[in-house]
Amino acid sequence: MTERTAGRLIPVDPGNSSVRSAYEFTLPPITSGTQTKVMGFAFHPQFGQGSDQPFVCLTYMDEARTDPSRSDKADSYCRTFNKVVHLDYDQATGRLSHLIDVLTGIPANNDQNSGRTRKAPSSTPGATLSAGHHPQGCWP
Repeated sequence: MTERTAGRLIPVDPGNSSVRSAYEFTLPPITSGTQTKVMGFAFHPQFGQGSDQPFVCLTYMDEARTDPSRSDKADSYCRTFNKVVHLDYDQATGRLSHLIDVLTGIPANNDQNSGRTRKAPSSTPGATLSAGHHPQGCWP
């Protein structure tokens, strides 16, 4: 499961319901608005069969880029974006590592950010993301 504002991915043991952190993201210091930070995740279509990678949608800040629709530099969302990443799962330790950006620069908003990842019918990982005043984007 995800802890959206704490920025953690946490596996839950179905046998005894115990939990532990598998990965903790570095998140932007956004204090206003809702529905940001760690959003949805999905497993690679061949997870457990050689491609042990979950895909995650999350919010991040990019100091080198600004959102053209938010030109006010005092607006904390002018440099805030959403992205899709994947990580490698180590079955022996139960931890995730090696965060790799898959898709970046998706405009964020101070409300109504949402992100889902899924396995497409072609077994290709996919994601849908949207943010308030921006149209929804799809990947792949």
